[in-house]
Amino acid sequence: MKLMGWRSSSGSWACILFTAWLVLVGTSCDQATAPAPGSIQVDPELLALERAARWPNPAVATIISLQNVYTAKGQDRRGYEFFSSLHREHPDDPVFLAFTGVFGARSAQQEPLLDRVEWVEEAMARLDEAVALDDTLPRFLRAVTLARLPERFEVAPFAIDELDALLTREGSFLWSDAVSVQNRQALLRQGWQAMALAAQTAQRPELAQRAWARAGTSVARSGEPILGTNYSVDGDEGFRFAPPSIWSPEPGVHVAQGYDFGDIAFIETEVGLVVVDAGTHPGNAQRALDDVRSLGVTGPVHTVLLTHAHWDHIGGLDGLLEPGTQTIAQAKFADELAIVNEAGLDYTWFFGEQTARAQPYGPLYDVVPDRLIDVSTELSIGGVDFTLHPVAGGETEDALLIELPASGLLFVGDAFMPYLGAPFVAEGSADGLLATIDTILELEPSLLVHGHPPLTDAWTIEILPAFRDAMVEIRDHTLRGIIDGRDVAEIVRDAPFPELLREHPDAVIPVFVVRRQFIQRLHRARTGYWQPGGEGLTLATEDEWAVAMDLLAGHDEAQWVAAVTSLVSRGDLPLAWRFARRGLVAHPGSVALEALRLRALDGLRQKYQQFNPFKFIVFSELADTPTATLACTRAQC
Repeated sequence: MKLMGWRSSSGSWACILFTAWLVLVGTSCDQATAPAPGSIQVDPELLALERAARWPNPAVATIISLQNVYTAKGQDRRGYEFFSSLHREHPDDPVFLAFTGVFGARSAQQEPLLDRVEWVEEAMARLDEAVALDDTLPRFLRAVTLARLPERFEVAPFAIDELDALLTREGSFLWSDAVSVQNRQALLRQGWQAMALAAQTAQRPELAQRAWARAGTSVARSGEPILGTNYSVDGDEGFRFAPPSIWSPEPGVHVAQGYDFGDIAFIETEVGLVVVDAGTHPGNAQRALDDVRSLGVTGPVHTVLLTHAHWDHIGGLDGLLEPGTQTIAQAKFADELAIVNEAGLDYTWFFGEQTARAQPYGPLYDVVPDRLIDVSTELSIGGVDFTLHPVAGGETEDALLIELPASGLLFVGDAFMPYLGAPFVAEGSADGLLATIDTILELEPSLLVHGHPPLTDAWTIEILPAFRDAMVEIRDHTLRGIIDGRDVAEIVRDAPFPELLREHPDAVIPVFVVRRQFIQRLHRARTGYWQPGGEGLTLATEDEWAVAMDLLAGHDEAQWVAAVTSLVSRGDLPLAWRFARRGLVAHPGSVALEALRLRALDGLRQKYQQFNPFKFIVFSELADTPTATLACTRAQC
C-alpha cells in the first residue's frame, strides 16, 4: 500500500511526518537518536532464539518469540539487521521480509534526520512486497503497523478494514486449522488492540471502546506495551492461560481450559463422570462442570483422579465432590501436600485473593484421597478402561499419569513443566523429568493432555525424543559447570542450545522454555548455601544494598535516574528493574525512578509474555498492571 505525502525535500516536514512514526518507539525528532550502547548482560534467551531462527525451516513460534524479545528490549536495529540477513539468505520467505519491514520502521529513528522518511517508506514497501507473496501473517503485520500511524497519514480506515477482514471474516487465515488456538488468541488480542488504536485515530470512539473490550487490555499509561498473548491476570481471580473454552479431543472426553489456572478434564462413562484434576477454586470447578453438562453430558461425578497435589490441581475439589464420589491419587500425595501447605507464596496473582490463607501459617488444603496408587494399576469405570502410572515427575514426586488405553490418550498433569518444581518451592527433579519422559515414550500414547493449554500445544508426543536428548545435553553441561565451581549465572549464560534441535524445529521452543529453570533447579539441588564467588558467605538486604549504592551515587537522585535510564536503553531490563527498586529505597517518592521501574517491568512483561507465563505473572503483579480476559471468541467475532 502506497502512503501519500511521504516524500518531501523539507527537513521540518520530514520531522513532522517522522514524529508520527516515532510514536511507536516513544521518542521524537528533537531527542537524541544515536544507537543505544551495547548491553551489559549477555541475554542467553536472545542468543538461543537467534541461533534457532537460522536453522532450516524454523517454527513460526521461534520467529514470533524472537521478534518479541527484540521489541521488549528496544533492540529494533538488531532485529532489523538480523531479519535482513535472514531475508538475504532466504529471499523467497515472506515472513522474514515482513519482519525486515517491521523492524526497519521501528529502527528508523537511528537514521540521520533527512534520511528517515525514505527509510520508513522503504520499510513499508517491504511489507507490501511480503503481503504480495503471502497475505496471511505478513498482511496481519502490515495492518497492525498501519493501525498505529496517526491521522495525517489517512490510513486508519484502511487499517480498520484490513483488521476487520483478518479478525472476523470467514476466510481469514486466523480461523484456519493451520493456526493453533493459543497463537490465534494471541494474534486476536494484538489485532483488537490495533483496531482500537486505528478507531481512535479515525475518531470512532464506539468502535475503539468495543475493540478495547474484546482485547481485554488498554493503554493505561505512556509506554505500556501492546500485548500479544492470550493470558489474563489480576489480583482477584489470579492467572488464566486462555479464555474459558471446552476442548473435546475425542468423543466422551472434554477438557475445560481457561476456567482456572489449571485445566480440568471430564470423561464420560456409563456410571458417571471421571474427572482429572480440580483446578484452584471450587467455584471455577463448578462452572467448568456446568458448562460441560450444557453440552448434554449427564451423570454424577463418580471419580476424581488427581495428577499431583499442587494448588492449581486440588483447590477446586469441593466444587466437584458429590455423595459417593471417590478420589484417587499417587502414593506420595500426602508428602507433596505437606510441601504445598508449608510453602511461602509471596505472589498472590498466581491464584488470586480467592485462595489466600484463612490464617497465618495454617494448612491451606486438607485433602485425603480415598485411594492411593503406588504401582501401575488398571481400572474399569463404567465401561471405560484406565491405567494409572505413578512416576517421580519433574515437577513433583507424586505425579500420576492417567492412560486411556483404547484411544491412546494420556493425561500427564504437570509431570514435566517449564519448571522443575514450582519456582518458589524446594522440589522438582531433573532425573524425575527424564525418567518420566522415558515412561511416556514406552507407553507410546497418541496424544498427551497436559495440565495447562500451552503445554498441550507445544509438548506433543512427537517432540519428546528430541526434547529428552536436548535436556540430557544441558544436564551434562550443568553438572560439568558445578564440578568446575562455576556460579549458576555463568552456567546459564554459557549453556549450549543443542545442535540436535536443528532437525527438530518444533522442539526448539519447549527446550528454550525449560533450559534456564532446568539449570537453576539442578544447580540448587547439587550445591550448598555457600556458592562460587563468595555468594552466601555474607548476606545483605535490599535496603542495605540501596544505602551502599546511594553512597556511590553521591546521594544524588539524578545519578540513579541516569544509570537506570542507560540500562533501559541498553535493553538490560532485569538490571534496570533492580536498580530502580534500590533507588526508590534511597529516594522514596522519586517520580522519575518509579516511572523507570514501571518501564523496565513493562519490558519484562512483554519479553516473557509468550514463553514464560510465571514471570509474566510476577512482573504484572510488581507493576500492578492487570490483563483482562480476551473477550473475542469466534462467535463474538
